[in-house]
Amino acid sequence: MTRDPLTRNPNPQGKGLVPVLAHWHALRPHGAAAKGPAELLLDLFASTLVLSARCDLRPVVGQRYYLYCDLGRDLERGLDKDDSGWRLSLISPAEWGERAPGRCLGPCWLREDMTWALDAEASLAADAGLRERVAALVQDFLERLDVDGPLEFQLPGYHRELPYYRRLLAAGLGASLRQSLAAAGASAVPARETLRLGAAGLRRVALTAPQPPGEHAKPCDASPGTTGDTPGKQPL
Repeated sequence: MTRDPLTRNPNPQGKGLVPVLAHWHALRPHGAAAKGPAELLLDLFASTLVLSARCDLRPVVGQRYYLYCDLGRDLERGLDKDDSGWRLSLISPAEWGERAPGRCLGPCWLREDMTWALDAEASLAADAGLRERVAALVQDFLERLDVDGPLEFQLPGYHRELPYYRRLLAAGLGASLRQSLAAAGASAVPARETLRLGAAGLRRVALTAPQPPGEHAKPCDASPGTTGDTPGKQPL
C-alpha cells in the first residue's frame, strides 16, 4: 500500500516508542506542591518564557543553562513561535564573549517538578533593554490570563507542533501546575481571581528594582553551584 504523502507523520522526528516513554518518564513532574497565586503565576511566566526559547539540547534537571535575548528582533510571544528571539544555552556570557547570541537575562535551571527557575534579578537591575522587553512580556502574559473560566484551562498541554523536547516539557509543566492547583484546592478558581491575588507579586519579582549590593544581586555568568541554589531564594 502506498502511503498518502499528504498524511501528517505523527512522529516526524523519528522517535521510537521506547525512547519517547523513557524521555517522558525523565521529564514527568515530581514533587509538585501547593502554590499560592503569586508563586504559581511566577512559575508559569518564567517557565513559558524559557520554553519559548530556541533550544538545541535535551534539558536535564538541575543543570545550569543561560537564557539570552536578541533585542534586535521584534517581540514574538508564545510557545508556538519558531524564533522568539530567545535562546537557551549551556554557555555562559563569559565563555561566549563577543559571540554571545544576545543579552543574557540570567542563569536558569529545570526543577524536578518541571517548572523553571530563572535568576534574572541582576540583569534586570543593570539592563534597561531587558527590563523593557520583560515588562512587555509580563503585560502580555497577564492580559492572556484575564479570561473567564479556571486558570487550569489556560495551562500548557501537549502541543504537537512544538519541537520534541519542548513538547514534552510543556506537557510536564502543565501537569505540574495542575497538580499544584489541586494540592492547594484551587483547581476551580477563576483565572481572574488568581490574577487579582497574584499579579502584583509577579510584577514585583519579575520587574524587580535594583537591590543593595551583595544582598540579592549576582553576576549573570556566575559559575555553577555558586548562585541560585540557595534555599529560600525566590528566583523567577
